[in-house]
Amino acid sequence: MGVYVELLEYHLLPVLKCVPDTLRDPIFQQNNVPVCKATVDMDFFQKYTIQVENWPPYSPDLNPMEPLWVEFMYRLHRKYPDIRNPKRGLHKVEARLAEVPA
Repeated sequence: MGVYVELLEYHLLPVLKCVPDTLRDPIFQQNNVPVCKATVDMDFFQKYTIQVENWPPYSPDLNPMEPLWVEFMYRLHRKYPDIRNPKRGLHKVEARLAEVPA
């Protein structure tokens, strides 16, 4: 099982169980890139009968999360300019994230 499916099980399923009357037929929206459409991921949605929106892949004009990711990456690269260099930047980011309370 992938990390994405674990996150969906931990966060999405409880929400869907809490609001069945409000969200009668929910449609889950995700970035439709190949990594989000892995077999294990799509099996999860089928297992729990969760309808997935059929978005075109890599379509920032249709996906409201894309501008947030752009801003997130901008801030991340500004704070950790060496992040693209795995020997120097990635270790710093991992160490800093480990310090942040959950």
